[in-house]
Amino acid sequence: MKRITMTATVLALAVLTVLQSVSAQVMPASSTAGRAGDASFGVPAAIRAEMLAQRPAAEVAHKIRMAVEKEGRTGLAGIALDGAALDVWWKGKLPDSIRRIADSVTDVKISVHRAAYSQNDLIKAAAALEADMRDNPKSSLHSIRYLVDGSGVTVETTAKEADIRPTLVRLAGRLPVKVITSPEWRAHTWRQGDTMDFWGGGRIINKTAGSGCSAGFAVAGGAGMLTAGHCGQRGNEFANGDLSVTFGWARNKHTAHDLLLIPTNAEGRIYFGDADAIKSVEMSKAVVGWDWAWPGELVCQSGATSGTVCGTRNTDTYAMSYCPSNIPGLCLSDMILGENIANVVASRPGDSGGPVFTFASGESGDPRVIAKGIVSGGSGKRLIYQDFGTAWRDFGLEPAIG
Repeated sequence: MKRITMTATVLALAVLTVLQSVSAQVMPASSTAGRAGDASFGVPAAIRAEMLAQRPAAEVAHKIRMAVEKEGRTGLAGIALDGAALDVWWKGKLPDSIRRIADSVTDVKISVHRAAYSQNDLIKAAAALEADMRDNPKSSLHSIRYLVDGSGVTVETTAKEADIRPTLVRLAGRLPVKVITSPEWRAHTWRQGDTMDFWGGGRIINKTAGSGCSAGFAVAGGAGMLTAGHCGQRGNEFANGDLSVTFGWARNKHTAHDLLLIPTNAEGRIYFGDADAIKSVEMSKAVVGWDWAWPGELVCQSGATSGTVCGTRNTDTYAMSYCPSNIPGLCLSDMILGENIANVVASRPGDSGGPVFTFASGESGDPRVIAKGIVSGGSGKRLIYQDFGTAWRDFGLEPAIG
């Protein structure tokens, strides 16, 4: 029997370890032989068990979020997974339609909390911070994170808190702002020789710019492949990783959300396994749908440099904005921040654009995955990505089913 409770907002901030950015690494080209097959790829048993246990809560979270989107509700502060349970933060009276969804669930404990700010409130209150980070070349701010419990924001800066606090008061007023001093974020740029129909997770090369990234998710209706926006501009020509096959020419782009669509022949599958095909046979998994990203949820990414990396937990940030130091003038918004709990590097240069996902059943041996987002950047154990829900809103896209 589930239990629904109403409590006061509690500030729960993740403690993040500050790590240095990872330098680019060149990976050898690989063949596409042996693409079939599925396995758990060494995902630790404890992480596998927790991902499986989170699926029911994630499904309920999806129902609530879609109701918010379709009904245009403005009181939502955030939704987070807490193990197999679900936390919802709401400003004001919980609408009857959302209450009915909660009341219909019997296998997931749902706790509803009062929030000081809604998502929309936080975005409006932090607008001047966003503008300073984006437009002021001398700004020491490099990311803004909107907390899922609606209690305020966390900013990351290269400055000491005492030095930047007056600026925060001037720009954000009474909005609660926590400060973390950390190195600047870096966006990742750069398998290895994929062929049509292309899969997500393969390396792609921007021939126009001479840079490399990863393919993300094939898009339904034959529209092409989704990747990271900073990987190229509209009209740029892309090839596969070893430059043996033309991939396509970029068409649709949302710069601020770091999304780029490249029309091409692509299939609803992603690479799963080691990035170095010489050491292990390339495997793949079928994409069966998409979902929003939830704070507290464990996700995996499968970029062309790192291969499959699991054990990254979404932080208590509903959304964050950041300005990668290695791409001057670029600032990105509405991003998701995760931190790896398996003590491994969450992503590397060249993973940008790659797929972020969970397993359809929660079990890592499942041959099916759910599209969660597109890799953007990161630092050490931390991963920044754009959630698939934003691509759905921006472009009206859904992933191709494999």
